[in-house]
Amino acid sequence: MALGKQITGDNGAFVGQYHRIRTVMYDYDTEQCHIYISHYADKQYREQEKAEIAANQAKIARYKELSGRDDLTKEERAELAGMSLRQLEAFVPEPKSIGPDTKVTLGIQEDVRKSLYDRLGVDVSTFEGAEEV
Repeated sequence: MALGKQITGDNGAFVGQYHRIRTVMYDYDTEQCHIYISHYADKQYREQEKAEIAANQAKIARYKELSGRDDLTKEERAELAGMSLRQLEAFVPEPKSIGPDTKVTLGIQEDVRKSLYDRLGVDVSTFEGAEEV
C-alpha cells in the first residue's frame, strides 16, 4: 500500500511520485503519532527493494534447509560454508528511495493499545495468561 502523487519540494526539486509509510511510532505520553514516509521516483523502485528482500529471505530458507540436513553433497556443503546466517539476517536492501524520509506528526485519534495488549497476551508466549491491570 502506498500513495501516488507527484510531489515537488519548495525549491522545485522532485520529491517523488510513489510514497510509502516506512515507520510509525506512537508516543502516548504526548498523544502523537510520528510517521516516516519514504519517497520513490515510481513504484518500480520499491518493487526492486521488495525483490532484494525476497531473495535474501530465500537465502535464509536455503541456509536453514541445508544446516538441518546431515546428508549434504559436496556442493551443498560448499554452498553452506559460503553462507553466514548472521549476515543474511542483518541484510538491509540498498535504499531505492529519493533522499531522506519525511517525518509527519499527527495527533492520536484512537488508542490502539488495547488491541496490542490483547495480541501480546495471545501471540507472545512470555505474556500468555497475563491479566489486564
